[in-house]
Amino acid sequence: MIARDFDSLAMIDREAHLVATELAGKKLDRAACSALMLLAASHREATKMLEDELRALTREMTRVSERRAGCRAYARQNGELDA
Repeated sequence: MIARDFDSLAMIDREAHLVATELAGKKLDRAACSALMLLAASHREATKMLEDELRALTREMTRVSERRAGCRAYARQNGELDA
């Protein structure tokens, strides 16, 4: 599995934006087109990784919240927690 290096992912995002801005409206040679295609693929993969991580984090936060609510309800039932 690819390590979750958020600094690198953020750098790829910034570089993709800078390159796209710099190349806007310019005619590109074959090498530049190939490099841009590789950058676009890297950017898509970085974005996908961030989206996947966000979904996993959301699921985990929901699970923790549900568990906390259950623990609080249990404590109330046993008179261990003030309403």
